[in-house]
Amino acid sequence: MSNARTMTIGELAQISGLSVSAIRFYQRRGVLPAREGDGWQRFDVATLDRLAVIELAKSAGFNLDEVTRILDAVDADPDAVPAEPAVWQGLAEFKLAEIDARMARLESMRRLLTDALALGYLPSDRIHQVPSSLGWTAPHDNAHSHDVAVPADAAGLAHDATHQD
Repeated sequence: MSNARTMTIGELAQISGLSVSAIRFYQRRGVLPAREGDGWQRFDVATLDRLAVIELAKSAGFNLDEVTRILDAVDADPDAVPAEPAVWQGLAEFKLAEIDARMARLESMRRLLTDALALGYLPSDRIHQVPSSLGWTAPHDNAHSHDVAVPADAAGLAHDATHQD
């Protein structure tokens, strides 16, 4: 390690909010530097960075095997030109699509809650838009239009905190 400030495993745990046993688990799984010798192990900022990537990925729904593959990108030689894409690249593309879909669902839910808060209730015509936001299709029924827009006053109310009914 360089002359830069290093941390003990206890300091690393305190900074990250993780337990020492969790950090040791990551070491045993090979995603953090393994403990060497009988002396006190010191960690540099790069280890903290790596631990942050692990925790961010886990909080985004990645399992530890997927995290390990993504960390291969951290370990990749930027000067090497592989003959074919690395495993982590395919996983990254797949996960990006999955994250984009999750973000779209979250945005749909955000709009639904914003509309409900703005109006004080949730209009049934807004509820009818939810299946299509999930990619679901239902047989067309002339009695209901699933393409009904949110009432114009809902958008205005969401941004006008002084409006009261």
